[in-house]
Amino acid sequence: MNVCRGLMVIGWMGAAALPLAPACGGSHEDSGGGSPDAGTDGNTVISDPEPDHSTPTIVSLTPTDGDQQVSVRAPIQVKFSKRMVLGASPATVLVGATTVTNTATLSSDEQTMTITPKAPIFAPAKVTVTLGDVTDRRDTPLASKISWSWAAPPWLTVGSELSGGSSYGSTPAIAAAQQPTPTRSGQRTLPMLDLSRQS
Repeated sequence: MNVCRGLMVIGWMGAAALPLAPACGGSHEDSGGGSPDAGTDGNTVISDPEPDHSTPTIVSLTPTDGDQQVSVRAPIQVKFSKRMVLGASPATVLVGATTVTNTATLSSDEQTMTITPKAPIFAPAKVTVTLGDVTDRRDTPLASKISWSWAAPPWLTVGSELSGGSSYGSTPAIAAAQQPTPTRSGQRTLPMLDLSRQS
């Protein structure tokens, strides 16, 4: 129910109270009992969503920590539980004991960070990544320091991408089968397919 103010007019005919237009926010109730608007004293009340003050956490790390069969071409990514902001030095990359400069970028939803070394990584190598200046949009950092490592061997298991790359095949088994074999004359020949067994 709206309470509206009136104006007291004093004249030669005596005092009279003249009603004014409703001074309270929204439309007043009509004779039909319509519902008033949500405003109060001319202000519109907007309910904001509950602010998120939680600490950001790690959802996943790529490659996984401790993996011993990782290609040197594998992407380095971190997925966070919240939208994040990257500072001046988001990550440090070590290849063995050598620091490799890198660039860090965020996905369109600001929850996945991709770390790209500026120099190539040659197998075999141990790679260690440590997160640095990364916070959520409320400037809240991660609860603890995040660091993880993996190994890039010279050969991967059959069925995986070859770490060092090869013109003879993409897996050790194929690469070994397709490498040239030496002959008595010192020349190298590739193994020939046995077509006699084909129907």
